[in-house]
Amino acid sequence: MGATLTCQMARRAPHGDHMTHAAIVEEILSASASMDVARDAAERGDWPKAEQALLDVQERSARLLRELGLQGGTAKPPDESPSPKAA
Repeated sequence: MGATLTCQMARRAPHGDHMTHAAIVEEILSASASMDVARDAAERGDWPKAEQALLDVQERSARLLRELGLQGGTAKPPDESPSPKAA
């Protein structure tokens, strides 16, 4: 995964502040592929491989969330309070 980080760093915009749009999309696709690997491994009961793939998803997601925050993203965590029940 170190090589992935190196490749990701190389895809930053020339000024070095942000990932390019294409790099963000590529990183999301890679995270999705890792999630597929995790699902397939879990279906086979290959827990070490599933865990490794999920760790890759987690690392990619964290990078993406940091990057989107740097780019002025406005997403907020979901409200986890229970919704009021209709009477």
